[in-house]
Amino acid sequence: MLDKEGNQITYEDWEYENKFINYKNFEWSQENPLSFRSKSGDTISSYRQSVPDGMERQGVVFFVHGYGSNTANYAYLGHMFAE
Repeated sequence: MLDKEGNQITYEDWEYENKFINYKNFEWSQENPLSFRSKSGDTISSYRQSVPDGMERQGVVFFVHGYGSNTANYAYLGHMFAE
């Protein structure tokens, strides 16, 4: 396995380094989401995460989070799927 700097490490070391994800280190690649307001007054927003340079998009993933959460908490998933 390779670490973030490209150094060879054991799987156990990689697993330990990646055990916890600090979701605050991630942001969506587009600041302004596509949003619309429903008839009941609720706002629904859609955030997009671009694929890394030189890669071709392979598909689309829709993730719907529950109430009482913040979309910013899930930007790490966008990065993970994009890579």
